[in-house]
Amino acid sequence: IAQSTEGAKKAVVIGAGFIGLEVASWLRKNKKLDVVIVGLEQVPFERQLGPEVGGALQKLAEENGVTFKLGRSIKEITGSDRVDGVVLDNGETIQADLVVMGTGVRPETRMIKGANMAKASLIF
Repeated sequence: IAQSTEGAKKAVVIGAGFIGLEVASWLRKNKKLDVVIVGLEQVPFERQLGPEVGGALQKLAEENGVTFKLGRSIKEITGSDRVDGVVLDNGETIQADLVVMGTGVRPETRMIKGANMAKASLIF
C-alpha cells in the first residue's frame, strides 16, 4: 500500500470495519491523503460494535479529515492504466488515485463439512 501512495492525493477505502478504518487513518496521518470510506453499513463497525460505538469512531475519523459514504456500494472502479475513481451504486463518482479494499474475509469451511469434530485432535 505504501508504494502505491507515491504521487497519490485522494484515496477511496472500501469497507468500514477494522481494516478499512485502520487503513484510512494511516493514509490520512502518514501520507496526508484525502480519504473517503465507502461501506454498506449505516455506521462503521455496526455489526461488530453496535451503532453507538461505531458512531463515536466515525466522528473521531471525521474530525481527522476522513469522509464517509455509508449505505453505499461500489458499482465500478474507473481508470485505464491506473485507477482514477469509483462509481457508487447511486451513480455518484468519487475521484481517487488509490483504492484499497478492506472488506473482510469469509472463511473457507467446505473442507471440514461433515467432519466429526468431536474426534478431531486440534492443536492451538
